[in-house]
Amino acid sequence: MRVGILATMGSSPPVVSELVDYFYNNNLSVSKLVILSTKEVLSNSWFACAAVKSRFRNMLVDVLELGMNDVDSEENMYKFMDNVVDAFSRLRGYHVYLNVAGGRKEMGIILTMIGSLIGVSGIYHVIAKDVKLWNMRLEQLRNDIKIFGNTSLSLNDKVDLYLKKKDIYDKTMYPPPNEYNILNIPIIPYPRETLEFIINILNNQNTTKPPTNDILTKLKTANLIQISKTKIKPTKHGIKLGEWLNKLHKSLKL
Repeated sequence: MRVGILATMGSSPPVVSELVDYFYNNNLSVSKLVILSTKEVLSNSWFACAAVKSRFRNMLVDVLELGMNDVDSEENMYKFMDNVVDAFSRLRGYHVYLNVAGGRKEMGIILTMIGSLIGVSGIYHVIAKDVKLWNMRLEQLRNDIKIFGNTSLSLNDKVDLYLKKKDIYDKTMYPPPNEYNILNIPIIPYPRETLEFIINILNNQNTTKPPTNDILTKLKTANLIQISKTKIKPTKHGIKLGEWLNKLHKSLKL
């Protein structure tokens, strides 16, 4: 079984390496890591990749740069959702686990929602027990971490840089397991028949009988459709979501 991790990156690169290490310590070997990263935290993402490669040399790593600085508008929200589809396509054939500890809260929320729709193998969050200690260690390394964002350096160059100070860096990137908690967030697999029905109805396509009696009521409550005596039609919000769901469905062949 090939295992892949899809992670969002924020100001704390250790949340990525800690989860990878946690998996290995629990006999789950990770084959590939993909990190979603805004431009402003690219150095953190590559530092995390170097940390992972320094310890797990055979793992594939990939950083997908988002075309925005923040998910601060509906337009950017859908751009981020498109990036997530791209990231999942890079992990096709893997049992995918999500790490939602890094990045903005909205990124974690969106990634969790998409993960539930797709049916990932698990969703995890990493929490430091002593945030002040964690931040202090990171601040001591900030100038070093910036170097890892240098685009002229290859991945091998960055791994070599990490190895030169591995003993120092590992104290931050691989602290003792008793210094942080790993949360396995429960997910409920989404019925494929229901998802296909929603995609069809939001794209104004002919639909069969609803898979459940309450699905239309729930779609109306969520402001995704309008129901009249003669027809059902998607709202403006529903149309936009339907277009994206259709893209997700075709790209990943759900």
